[in-house]
Amino acid sequence: MNIKEKKKRHDLYSGFLFYSIGNCKNAFKYLKETNQELNEAWNSGKTNNLNELGEKDRVFKDYLILKIAGLFDSSKDTISLLNFAYFLEKEFSDGKQFFENLELIREKYKTIIERIIKNRHKVVAHTDDKELHNLIHTQDLLDMPIPQLLKEIEDLLASVSCPIFPIGKGPCHVI
Repeated sequence: MNIKEKKKRHDLYSGFLFYSIGNCKNAFKYLKETNQELNEAWNSGKTNNLNELGEKDRVFKDYLILKIAGLFDSSKDTISLLNFAYFLEKEFSDGKQFFENLELIREKYKTIIERIIKNRHKVVAHTDDKELHNLIHTQDLLDMPIPQLLKEIEDLLASVSCPIFPIGKGPCHVI
Protein backbone atom coordinates (compact mmCIF):
# COMPACT_ATOMS: atom_id res chain seq x y z
CA MET A 1 0.00 0.00 0.00
CA ASN A 2 1.54 3.32 -1.02
CA ILE A 3 1.67 6.29 1.37
CA LYS A 4 -1.34 8.06 -0.18
CA GLU A 5 -3.47 4.93 0.22
CA LYS A 6 -2.24 4.51 3.81
CA LYS A 7 -3.00 8.18 4.49
CA LYS A 8 -6.49 7.86 3.05
CA ARG A 9 -7.16 4.77 5.17
CA HIS A 10 -5.72 6.49 8.25
CA ASP A 11 -8.00 9.49 7.69
CA LEU A 12 -11.00 7.20 7.24
CA TYR A 13 -10.35 5.45 10.54
CA SER A 14 -9.42 8.45 12.64
CA GLY A 15 -12.10 10.69 11.14
CA PHE A 16 -14.84 8.16 11.81
CA LEU A 17 -13.58 7.50 15.34
CA PHE A 18 -13.40 11.23 16.15
CA TYR A 19 -16.93 11.60 14.75
CA SER A 20 -18.17 8.72 16.92
CA ILE A 21 -16.56 10.17 20.03
CA GLY A 22 -18.15 13.55 19.34
CA ASN A 23 -21.53 11.87 18.99
CA CYS A 24 -20.98 10.01 22.26
CA LYS A 25 -20.16 13.27 24.04
CA ASN A 26 -23.32 14.85 22.69
CA ALA A 27 -25.44 11.82 23.54
CA PHE A 28 -24.11 11.87 27.11
CA LYS A 29 -24.90 15.58 27.42
CA TYR A 30 -28.41 15.17 25.97
CA LEU A 31 -29.05 12.10 28.11
CA LYS A 32 -28.15 14.07 31.22
CA GLU A 33 -30.37 17.00 30.20
CA THR A 34 -33.30 14.79 29.21
CA ASN A 35 -33.05 12.72 32.37
CA GLN A 36 -33.05 15.89 34.47
CA GLU A 37 -36.17 17.13 32.64
CA LEU A 38 -37.80 13.74 33.10
CA ASN A 39 -37.07 13.72 36.83
CA GLU A 40 -38.33 17.30 37.22
CA ALA A 41 -41.55 16.49 35.38
CA TRP A 42 -42.06 13.38 37.47
CA ASN A 43 -41.40 15.20 40.74
CA SER A 44 -43.62 18.15 39.82
CA GLY A 45 -46.52 15.92 38.84
CA LYS A 46 -46.64 17.39 35.31
CA THR A 47 -47.02 14.10 33.51
CA ASN A 48 -48.19 15.39 30.13
CA ASN A 49 -44.77 14.85 28.52
CA LEU A 50 -43.39 11.93 30.55
CA ASN A 51 -43.70 9.46 27.68
CA GLU A 52 -41.90 11.77 25.26
CA LEU A 53 -39.11 12.46 27.76
CA GLY A 54 -38.88 8.76 28.63
CA GLU A 55 -38.54 7.88 24.96
CA LYS A 56 -35.79 10.47 24.45
CA ASP A 57 -34.04 9.21 27.57
CA ARG A 58 -34.06 5.66 26.22
CA VAL A 59 -32.95 6.70 22.74
CA PHE A 60 -29.94 8.65 24.03
CA LYS A 61 -29.06 5.86 26.47
CA ASP A 62 -29.28 3.14 23.82
CA TYR A 63 -27.33 5.25 21.33
CA LEU A 64 -24.58 5.88 23.86
CA ILE A 65 -24.34 2.19 24.70
CA LEU A 66 -24.24 1.20 21.02
CA LYS A 67 -21.59 3.76 20.08
CA ILE A 68 -19.29 3.16 23.04
CA ALA A 69 -19.49 -0.59 22.53
CA GLY A 70 -18.77 0.00 18.83
CA LEU A 71 -15.59 1.89 19.67
CA PHE A 72 -14.32 -1.26 21.38
CA ASP A 73 -15.70 -3.76 18.87
CA SER A 74 -13.38 -6.63 18.07
CA SER A 75 -15.10 -7.70 14.85
CA LYS A 76 -12.70 -7.44 11.91
CA ASP A 77 -15.25 -5.69 9.68
CA THR A 78 -15.85 -2.62 11.85
CA ILE A 79 -14.15 0.71 12.24
CA SER A 80 -13.16 0.43 15.88
CA LEU A 81 -10.25 1.44 18.05
CA LEU A 82 -8.91 -2.09 18.00
CA ASN A 83 -8.98 -2.34 14.22
CA PHE A 84 -7.40 1.10 13.95
CA ALA A 85 -4.65 -0.11 16.29
CA TYR A 86 -4.08 -3.19 14.09
CA PHE A 87 -3.93 -0.96 11.01
CA LEU A 88 -1.44 1.41 12.63
CA GLU A 89 0.67 -1.45 13.92
CA LYS A 90 0.85 -2.97 10.44
CA GLU A 91 1.33 0.23 8.42
CA PHE A 92 3.06 2.80 10.65
CA SER A 93 5.98 2.76 13.04
CA ASP A 94 4.09 4.26 16.00
CA GLY A 95 1.27 1.72 15.82
CA LYS A 96 2.71 -0.36 18.63
CA GLN A 97 2.67 2.63 20.98
CA PHE A 98 -0.95 3.38 20.06
CA PHE A 99 -1.91 -0.23 20.75
CA GLU A 100 -0.13 -0.21 24.12
CA ASN A 101 -1.82 3.05 25.15
CA LEU A 102 -5.19 1.71 24.02
CA GLU A 103 -4.65 -1.36 26.19
CA LEU A 104 -3.94 0.91 29.18
CA ILE A 105 -7.24 2.72 28.61
CA ARG A 106 -9.11 -0.55 28.15
CA GLU A 107 -7.66 -1.89 31.39
CA LYS A 108 -8.41 1.30 33.32
CA TYR A 109 -12.08 1.27 32.25
CA LYS A 110 -12.40 -2.51 31.92
CA THR A 111 -15.50 -3.04 34.07
CA ILE A 112 -17.36 -0.14 32.45
CA ILE A 113 -16.48 -1.21 28.91
CA GLU A 114 -17.40 -4.84 29.59
CA ARG A 115 -20.72 -3.83 31.16
CA ILE A 116 -21.57 -1.57 28.23
CA ILE A 117 -20.64 -4.23 25.65
CA LYS A 118 -22.64 -6.90 27.48
CA ASN A 119 -25.60 -4.51 27.67
CA ARG A 120 -25.35 -3.83 23.94
CA HIS A 121 -25.34 -7.54 23.12
CA LYS A 122 -27.94 -8.73 25.62
CA VAL A 123 -30.29 -5.78 26.18
CA VAL A 124 -30.01 -3.07 23.51
CA ALA A 125 -29.16 -4.77 20.20
CA HIS A 126 -30.75 -8.09 21.12
CA THR A 127 -33.11 -8.61 24.02
CA ASP A 128 -32.29 -11.65 26.11
CA ASP A 129 -35.03 -12.03 28.72
CA LYS A 130 -32.51 -13.63 31.09
CA GLU A 131 -30.41 -10.46 30.97
CA LEU A 132 -33.06 -7.77 31.42
CA HIS A 133 -32.10 -7.48 35.08
CA ASN A 134 -28.69 -6.28 33.85
CA LEU A 135 -30.18 -3.30 32.02
CA ILE A 136 -28.04 -0.23 32.65
CA HIS A 137 -30.33 2.38 34.14
CA THR A 138 -29.84 5.96 33.05
CA GLN A 139 -28.47 7.14 36.37
CA ASP A 140 -25.98 4.26 36.40
CA LEU A 141 -24.76 5.31 32.97
CA LEU A 142 -24.55 8.97 34.01
CA ASP A 143 -22.56 7.99 37.10
CA MET A 144 -19.92 6.21 34.98
CA PRO A 145 -16.80 8.22 34.07
CA ILE A 146 -17.78 8.20 30.41
CA PRO A 147 -16.63 11.78 29.69
CA GLN A 148 -13.19 10.91 31.04
CA LEU A 149 -13.07 7.70 29.00
CA LEU A 150 -14.02 9.59 25.84
CA LYS A 151 -11.44 12.31 26.55
CA GLU A 152 -8.67 9.74 26.98
CA ILE A 153 -9.64 8.02 23.72
CA GLU A 154 -9.80 11.36 21.94
CA ASP A 155 -6.35 12.31 23.25
CA LEU A 156 -4.97 8.95 22.14
CA LEU A 157 -6.40 9.41 18.65
CA ALA A 158 -5.03 12.94 18.48
CA SER A 159 -1.58 11.61 19.28
CA VAL A 160 -1.53 9.73 15.95
CA SER A 161 -3.68 11.96 13.77
CA CYS A 162 -2.21 14.08 11.06
CA PRO A 163 -3.46 16.92 8.90
CA ILE A 164 -4.98 16.04 5.57
CA PHE A 165 -2.50 18.16 3.59
CA PRO A 166 0.40 18.10 3.20
CA ILE A 167 1.75 14.70 4.03
CA GLY A 168 4.58 15.54 6.40
CA LYS A 169 6.22 14.22 9.51
CA GLY A 170 4.20 11.98 11.80
CA PRO A 171 2.49 8.64 11.54
CA CYS A 172 1.12 9.29 8.07
CA HIS A 173 4.53 9.95 6.62
CA VAL A 174 6.36 6.88 7.89
CA ILE A 175 6.42 4.00 5.42
